[in-house]
Amino acid sequence: MNIRILSFLCCVLLSSSIAAQRRTDGVGLVGFSLEKKWSRTFSTSLMHQTMIHQNYSQWWMSFLDVGVGIRLNQHWSTELHARRIAFSLPNGSYQNRHLFYHTISYLESFRNWTFSFRHRGQQLIYENHFDDSFKGPFWYFREKGNVRYRFNYYWSAYVNGELFFPLNRPTRPTIDQLRYGLGLIRTFNQNIRLEAYTQLQQPTQVSRTQRWVTGVTLQYNW
Repeated sequence: MNIRILSFLCCVLLSSSIAAQRRTDGVGLVGFSLEKKWSRTFSTSLMHQTMIHQNYSQWWMSFLDVGVGIRLNQHWSTELHARRIAFSLPNGSYQNRHLFYHTISYLESFRNWTFSFRHRGQQLIYENHFDDSFKGPFWYFREKGNVRYRFNYYWSAYVNGELFFPLNRPTRPTIDQLRYGLGLIRTFNQNIRLEAYTQLQQPTQVSRTQRWVTGVTLQYNW
């Protein structure tokens, strides 16, 4: 591991230390994703993640996500996903949530640098349509920018930011959440890579909980 990777890790640790002074909850995340490339332009995916909260002490949520992706050309791609979420409630019970989303992404590379922008439109539903606890759908636009630097074939690092725009929640501000992230990717071969990251999830309403997420995901594609 060269000096540039070590410098990046120091920045991650410093950022974590600063954010720890502000956060109200610590969240841990583990997950995996599978992607099958059927051709140069079409792929399908399956993803699972589980999170713990209350400063890494209690199960918070798990989800299963299925998606299809289309690569339009060298720069543009689009995806369509459906996600089922099991979400824990304060009373000890859990709630089902259903998320459907579509993304359009643009990517540009220059030497070891990769710059990308992703627009995401999503619909969130609480419980099933005929249940008394049914709520929604709630619509959001999410805009995310990402910058990645490749140190060598095996190691790369990235920094990103994301804005949440609620479309039909009048009690929420125009931008109701900001997210900032730092991550490190270890590529083992053309099929397997491991990603570790840290992310600050910061609602713009002071009354809502701010969360600091630390996650590890394993990705396999073929």
